[in-house]
Amino acid sequence: IIYYVSINNAEDEVTEKATAYSTAVEKSMGKIRTQLSLVSRDEKIYDESLPVEERLKILSGYVPDTEFKDFSVAYSNGKTYSGTDLSERDYFKSAINGTAFISSPLTRKTDGSLTIMAGGKSKNPEYDSVLYGGIDYDYFNKMINEIKFGKAGHGYIIDKNGTIIAHPDVKYVKEFVNPPKLSKTDSLYKELGDYLTSALNDEDGKGNGFYTFNGKKMFAGYSKIEGPEGWILVLTEPYSDVTSTLVQ
Repeated sequence: IIYYVSINNAEDEVTEKATAYSTAVEKSMGKIRTQLSLVSRDEKIYDESLPVEERLKILSGYVPDTEFKDFSVAYSNGKTYSGTDLSERDYFKSAINGTAFISSPLTRKTDGSLTIMAGGKSKNPEYDSVLYGGIDYDYFNKMINEIKFGKAGHGYIIDKNGTIIAHPDVKYVKEFVNPPKLSKTDSLYKELGDYLTSALNDEDGKGNGFYTFNGKKMFAGYSKIEGPEGWILVLTEPYSDVTSTLVQ
């Protein structure tokens, strides 16, 4: 009886910690949205009487005080000051309809770099456009690396499609690893993929459970990160580490 009570306590703890860490990520995302909102109020960045180079120079002046490494503007059709077309990007589609959005790490159109993009609609009603910018792809990785969970536990973040977007082992991010998709063809990812699919479909937005990955049984908890992006934070550690601390 004591053993099962202890297991239940461990399950409650991992869910609570996942929720706490997901809230921290939410706050960081909120900071990014606020920065977009503030910068987008500057009328000069939309002023067609100014050369594009001058507008971009004004935008670059905001960079040092934000999480961004650059800013630009996209018109309502998706065409940008840089000459690219963002009309098919999820963050643009969301932003032009009024909801600021932070992308998963993606391959940037301007230079091919791995970057997180974020966009928000202009707060100046005269301009039907989107302010957007790039953020270092490892921005959320730095937060994940600070997570301490159990003896050898760690955290990671998946997006609404199940792709890993922040992980202590950055190769999962750089290679756009998606366990739910891989589970259909690779037995290594079968249980992990099923677990993450269940988490993504969980209307409650938080929970816990077990899966086996790379021959090791893992104990895990998850919590939805509130926002239009649909991200989920997962905490996991070897099941053997959990049971070794329980009264049996």
